[in-house]
Amino acid sequence: NTIWVGTKNGLNRYNPNTKNFDRFHYHQADPNSLSNNHITSIVEDSQGLLWIGTAGGGLNSYDRKLNRFNHFKHDKDSPNSLSDNIVRTIFVDSKGILWVGTQNGGLNKFDSNSGGFQHFKYNKSDPYSISGDNITSIYEDSNEVLLVGTLSQGLNRFDRKQQRFTHLRHNTGDRYSLSSDTIMSIYEDNQGVLWLGSQGDAAARIGVL
Repeated sequence: NTIWVGTKNGLNRYNPNTKNFDRFHYHQADPNSLSNNHITSIVEDSQGLLWIGTAGGGLNSYDRKLNRFNHFKHDKDSPNSLSDNIVRTIFVDSKGILWVGTQNGGLNKFDSNSGGFQHFKYNKSDPYSISGDNITSIYEDSNEVLLVGTLSQGLNRFDRKQQRFTHLRHNTGDRYSLSSDTIMSIYEDNQGVLWLGSQGDAAARIGVL
């Protein structure tokens, strides 16, 4: 029953019983503090571990027992590190797998055993690669299909067995195509209809997939 609030000036934990906030900030002298004060996303996994994405400090996991943060950052010398330190969105799927969408490094899949990441990036020579590297939204539908929205590069459906993406884009001549290629949010209702929140020329419009 704890409420977590991310801001551009740190992370807040609200206790509804005491009506008090605990605040967490980045402190240069403390390696166990939050890695960056600009919070972009928060999610709790199936193990009760809290994950916090930041704009510039990569990804954090919060150890509630020790009251400390573990950091996952991009390291150019480590091919399995987080692909980019600007995290835009985080999602935990039905298998308990953590997916991390970054601003310039594409999609990351976290391996909890190794502590490393598998990267999915745009490759112009591969038509089945993800359509863009600026990830704005991640969602899993009731058929366990992973959907990944991008900034200006449309929507992706990920086939996990074949490890490839199919792309859905806006087409001016097709009124049944996406209303915009920037997909900011994805949600499936109880009728199995997917709703997409878009941005751009079709701002404030909602498309149905």
